[in-house]
Amino acid sequence: MDGAYWEEFLDEGFDLPEGIRRYLEAHKDSSGVLTDIPEVQQLSPAERAMVESGPELADVFFDIAYDGFSLACVAARRAVDVLPLLSVREVIVMDEQTPWYELDFHDAEDVVGITDVPGGCVIAQPWGYLAARLLGPATAGTFGYGMFANPKSGNQGYIAEDGTVVRGDLHPAFPPHSDQAGGREILAGFVSDGSAIANCLVYAGLRPDTTDCLEYPDAWVRLGPTP
Repeated sequence: MDGAYWEEFLDEGFDLPEGIRRYLEAHKDSSGVLTDIPEVQQLSPAERAMVESGPELADVFFDIAYDGFSLACVAARRAVDVLPLLSVREVIVMDEQTPWYELDFHDAEDVVGITDVPGGCVIAQPWGYLAARLLGPATAGTFGYGMFANPKSGNQGYIAEDGTVVRGDLHPAFPPHSDQAGGREILAGFVSDGSAIANCLVYAGLRPDTTDCLEYPDAWVRLGPTP
């Protein structure tokens, strides 16, 4: 990745972590121009894909203006792979695209939607927090990012790896400031154009081209008690 790419982060006023800022400063020439980053330190193809997807996903979900929903974005897994990891009592397939707020079960605490998207799958509950709580079990053998759009305290983000939530109390759509944040978390935060939903999707490497995974999922699932 050339220096001009990284210069955009500085020009846009991103509050870069001190370590990254020092690194970029060290790669400026005598006139203060950021030079090319050594090839071995460039973004990988997967990281480049994250950079490209961030603004696209922010545009797709721009009109989602309500709070109170939750998501679990699961990398490299289809719904058929994830459902056995959950305590499923019933799978409800809708014949028509009925808006979630018109469904008979639109306030049921034990119902979530699940949808296959490019890169993995999304579990969503447009009216509650349950989907975010499913992030742990849903990521057995993989990783993901979940969030609850808490109408009282703001967006609450979580990162899970191999079935365990490893990071919590995160603020998707804002660059992370913790020393515990990894490169993927930092990159996803920077490239998501201020969209919390995009942040979750970018982190997990998912690229839906509509909002259906949140509003019109492939199937609704009623869950039983957690084992």
